[in-house]
Amino acid sequence: MFVTALKASWIAKALESKRIKVDIWKPDNPDGYQREHSKRRSREYARFIAAKNISPPSILLSIRGADGKRVVYKDGYLEIPDDITLYLVDGQHRAWGFYYCLKERRANLNDFAIPTVIMLSDDKYEEAKQFVIINKTQKGVRTDLAERFLQQAALKEGYAKIMEDVAKGALPRKIFADIEWRPKATEIADILNNDPSSPWYQRIKPPNVSQPEATVRQKSFTDSLEPILRHPDFKDLDAETIAKILNNYWRAIKDLMPKAFRSPKDYVVQKTTGVFVFHGLLPTIAKYCRDPKTGTYVLTYGKLRDILFKLKDSEYLKAEAWKASKRGIPGGKVALMGTSQKTFRTLRSILEKELEDRMREEEEVRKRVVV
Repeated sequence: MFVTALKASWIAKALESKRIKVDIWKPDNPDGYQREHSKRRSREYARFIAAKNISPPSILLSIRGADGKRVVYKDGYLEIPDDITLYLVDGQHRAWGFYYCLKERRANLNDFAIPTVIMLSDDKYEEAKQFVIINKTQKGVRTDLAERFLQQAALKEGYAKIMEDVAKGALPRKIFADIEWRPKATEIADILNNDPSSPWYQRIKPPNVSQPEATVRQKSFTDSLEPILRHPDFKDLDAETIAKILNNYWRAIKDLMPKAFRSPKDYVVQKTTGVFVFHGLLPTIAKYCRDPKTGTYVLTYGKLRDILFKLKDSEYLKAEAWKASKRGIPGGKVALMGTSQKTFRTLRSILEKELEDRMREEEEVRKRVVV
């Protein structure tokens, strides 16, 4: 293999002239191994590059079979005859991104140096094998680590600046789409995880940390907070305020199902199922915690407990229903329902209806009382 750097203008011209080709799989080319490049993705990359972002990953080119014997390497230079085709094994969206950047955006990046690896392959099969190995074994950034980065990005650059750059294409939307709420979710998880008074003390596992008492990963916990952090009544509250509300809420849940908190690994209350169900339920619980005179929320431990305990007879809020399956022993009713988002929505809907029915019954009783 040879490691070099090729000018963006040379890559663009070579793609246009088909000096560089991509071996696309088609019915009439069954030995091909790549798909057509997405013009949308390539143009997104073009916007990213035109905004003066760096692009350190290399592209991989291949010279096949007998043509490899015609190239000459001497004193740090590789001479490739003009009639030799180079096949683009990896990095086609980046390569076409530079093409669109120069041809459509007229960016002044002709001399941009693109890191490039050129390999001499025995045949097309060798190329295909490398392509599959590269694309099937590489692993993206873990999502919990990406959350930590978003937290730093929000602090360093600010939400408004980042969203402005995303709108211009200077930053990829896919990475920054959740920056409105996810950094706050990560901060809330940290507050609860490090608060000895919280039922979540040392129960949320951050990335790259050994935490034997953890029952749920940071990513699951922060994902479950989205309905709260996007809710119009909560989205403008700071992380400390929401963490305090959640601490009150989970203390009330603990009172409702104490057995599940004494042995949390044996139940799914403090696992993925529990955080998605109870965090999704909180806006409905909060609706009944308003002061009747002022309309403001009263989300104290006592008030949240009062509302939750209206459901104390629900079969879905008994600790036994949340018992986890273990070593072939079936779990409780809730655990057996599964761990899909559809299941979480179903459980929330059941509990919301039970609470609304209970509140309606109490209101009807109050109306019948004559003083």
